Amino acid sequence: MSSWFVPEVDTRTGASHARRGVVCQDASGWCSLKDRSGHPVQLMVVADGHGGKRYIHSDVGSRLACKLSLNLVAEQLGQMSSVGRDAVQRWQEWLEGSFAQTLHRRWLASVESHWNQERIKTEASEVPYSPLSYGTTIALVIMTPAWWAHTGLGDWDLIRIGSDGEVELASEEQEEDQTGGETTYSLCLSNAPRHFAARTAVHPITEHETPFSLLLSTDGVRKSCSTDADFFAIVRYLCEAEQPRQGDAAVQLSADLDRISSQGSGDDVSVAIGRWRVVSEKPHLSRGARRPKQGQQPGQLVIVQPCQEKPLDSTSAAKSEAIINTDLSPTLIQGGDSKNNKISESWWQRPSPWPLVALLVIVVAAIVATAGIAWKGLGPFTRTNKSNLAQKNSQLVAALQNQSSKLCNSMKNAGSPASPPSPRINDELTNSIAGQLSPYKRIFRDTLRDTRSRNKYLAMPSKDPLGALIASSNPELKQPQLVEFCPELREALSREWQRARIDLPAAPNGENLRKESARPSAGKGVVAQDTTPSR
Repeated sequence: MSSWFVPEVDTRTGASHARRGVVCQDASGWCSLKDRSGHPVQLMVVADGHGGKRYIHSDVGSRLACKLSLNLVAEQLGQMSSVGRDAVQRWQEWLEGSFAQTLHRRWLASVESHWNQERIKTEASEVPYSPLSYGTTIALVIMTPAWWAHTGLGDWDLIRIGSDGEVELASEEQEEDQTGGETTYSLCLSNAPRHFAARTAVHPITEHETPFSLLLSTDGVRKSCSTDADFFAIVRYLCEAEQPRQGDAAVQLSADLDRISSQGSGDDVSVAIGRWRVVSEKPHLSRGARRPKQGQQPGQLVIVQPCQEKPLDSTSAAKSEAIINTDLSPTLIQGGDSKNNKISESWWQRPSPWPLVALLVIVVAAIVATAGIAWKGLGPFTRTNKSNLAQKNSQLVAALQNQSSKLCNSMKNAGSPASPPSPRINDELTNSIAGQLSPYKRIFRDTLRDTRSRNKYLAMPSKDPLGALIASSNPELKQPQLVEFCPELREALSREWQRARIDLPAAPNGENLRKESARPSAGKGVVAQDTTPSR
């Protein structure tokens, strides 16, 4: 029996947006359903609202696009089975035709309804309505036991990762009719439905299929990478778990996305991950999946968008279209800084045991003062467990030694033992090692800008041993090397550090590390064009 894990979905506000106080314009969502024959179906969706002064409601546009897409597929599953002799062909035709047209029509009706409500609230009747201000991309993936499909329009990416780690770019926006700048197709265009067909495909799952994963992302992830090789490496990392992870996995996924944005494009980032495998038991939630809250019924869709400053009226969202099924009422999950809003919830109205609080504060202050004196030199309020520290150091050294050995012996015969360090440098080996270090130029620049960032790479040597090796070799830190390197590795590292110093001024303030020449902006004809550094 084949099955899909519940998708893990997350959206994070971009680093540059957070610095400028701009609302998150990305949105994502997922839903677990059954078709009319009772077969399980998983849905995941991402949308990227356009940046720029013209697109003042693009955060609402992206959120509506996600919600309407999930609802539309849910309606169709109640009418058409996902299995059958011609199921693949029928769903292909529906996604290319009826789905695209109906989604566009309902989205236009919904954004106009929202604009009318905003006009009443702000009394800005002189402002003309235009769907351009709600412009957004949209990407949808449908996953059934027999096939998986994708559709949408815009500059999103869909990647398939095989069980052997092989990465395949399943769908990307083709660079045709480039008009310059950062351009893409959008739902706000009058001819939007005609552009869905190029991004639509249904892929049957064969009898002998090996486990694989699908990662759907907005362009903020790929824009954060200098090359496609870097992008594929990030994709592998995000999808490396073959089995579901529990506990703090959702927090780790959010932290990973924040790091991708802060060290890359600074744009909002959204990812949705689906995993397929053969099972003989009931599937579990996947790593980072949003679990249904208490009272949430199976079949409810979930929309994820941090810091929603413009709440969406679920009734008006479907005005003029009876599209909201009672079993599919949306559950909006606010992430990021929006959690802080709960702190001010009438705290002053509730009785508080002030005497007990005052006593507790005095006791804690006394403990802290004593601890600060007793552990001086180890840092205030913190005492390091020496055994754990020694264990971590030994793991780091082992990982660095292993990675150093791989690099230094990368061109030697597989059966010959590693030779001792020699004063003579093998230029061919040095060039080979430099080629392997080159894709990691971001780590070189990152640790040069802020030497404190070295610790975050050294903290995960098992996940990224090469990154830890680079961080440990930073010449700015006048500290002894943890591991002795061969001459060729030392020479290759020295070259890359020199290049990093030269390239450092090319990224002012570290706000945007993307090299435009590495991957030109995707575009297709008449499109919505950004006027800000990142969308």
